[in-house]
Amino acid sequence: MKRTFFIGILAVAAASGSAGTEKRVALTDEPSREQLAHYAAILEGSRAIPRKFEFPKHVESGKTYGIDVSHYQGVIDWKKVAGQGVSFAYVKATQGRRSFDGRFAENWKALKALESSKQPIRRGAYHFMTAGDSPEEQAKNFIAMVGALSATDMPPCLDVEWDFRRDGKGFAKDAKGNNIDDWTSHSAAEIVRRAKVWLDLVEKGTGKRPVIYTNATWWRERVGADTQLASYQLWISDYSSASLKEESPRLPKGFKWALWQLTDTGRVEAAGLVKGLDTNVLASDAADLAKLLAASAPR
Repeated sequence: MKRTFFIGILAVAAASGSAGTEKRVALTDEPSREQLAHYAAILEGSRAIPRKFEFPKHVESGKTYGIDVSHYQGVIDWKKVAGQGVSFAYVKATQGRRSFDGRFAENWKALKALESSKQPIRRGAYHFMTAGDSPEEQAKNFIAMVGALSATDMPPCLDVEWDFRRDGKGFAKDAKGNNIDDWTSHSAAEIVRRAKVWLDLVEKGTGKRPVIYTNATWWRERVGADTQLASYQLWISDYSSASLKEESPRLPKGFKWALWQLTDTGRVEAAGLVKGLDTNVLASDAADLAKLLAASAPR
């Protein structure tokens, strides 16, 4: 995702809210999913084909595709996105205990306005979990921003992956020159515990059972064989050519996927989104969006 940053009137209004006792702040230069995706691609080897997924050109009949965005995309004309084969869109809402996405309020409202149109785009919200903040505070931050979700909204999403440490010069490096992932300070059991706390609180606060977004490589390194979260639907990031050839992403053992982020170089030219866009597809057993929406009802 590119670093076009804008804070609208709605975002400024949102900043006046609070998660706990701290003032919430708009996100600016935290690592974008694009940066993390590039890192994942280096680990995985060759990228998925098509490298540059074009809506609606590459939309296959019988499959359901969507995108995910944040403030890095800047102002989005969702009316122009509608009708281009984009069936759903996840927008970044929050990060950590008090940060929020400056474009969330406007994106969320615009997607809601399309709901009654002939070409609706189902909306979803995601939270980037940080390793240093408590899961309780992070859940409160997300719920304060998103509120209760309707039956037509996508399930809320917990984004848990590399949380690279930052210093005054950018990403902090270890002795070998590698980016430092702050999750290395937690055991696999602690990562799972923190995720479960957030998932439980957000399910109660929004009225919908969340999905988990992650990368199979990160999960293998940080969580390993733990399957305590396997009852949750997985949104998996995997850009490898091998996975695309098999039409199935690599997964942590014991898990099933509901959504697959297959590239970060998608584009919706009709809407001016041409500089790299996260592109996703639903699993074959969830080709109908209604199935995924029904599956996210609280248990």
